[in-house]
Amino acid sequence: MKKMVCLIAFYMIILTANAQPPDAGSLFRKSSRQKTTAWILSGGGLGLLTAGFLVGVSTVNDIANLSFPSDKKLAAGGALVVAGGAAILGSIPFFIAAGKNKKKATLLLKNENVFFPQFYSKQRLVSLGVTIHL
Repeated sequence: MKKMVCLIAFYMIILTANAQPPDAGSLFRKSSRQKTTAWILSGGGLGLLTAGFLVGVSTVNDIANLSFPSDKKLAAGGALVVAGGAAILGSIPFFIAAGKNKKKATLLLKNENVFFPQFYSKQRLVSLGVTIHL
């Protein structure tokens, strides 16, 4: 029975594996999407963090005026600060992954000497290339 389960798992891995290397376009799109996700998380986290501090400051003002602050208000401010900090920290891996994917596929511009046999001359042409580092 164990051999049968292992054999089925092995076949499933082989069938789902993709052996083709990624092309540069997909790597650039992936990098762009990851960077967009990272900026959204970072901006949203900063907004939550600011809102939490503002709620906390209003609670501190209640204490300074010798009125009794509500514990719900203080807990809500703390929760917003924690959620904002977690979102900002969660954006860091997306920035790192976007940078790695962008480095995997780089565009190259080169000046090359090209020989044209019909004109018996060499001319310099600009070529555009894509390098994929795996």
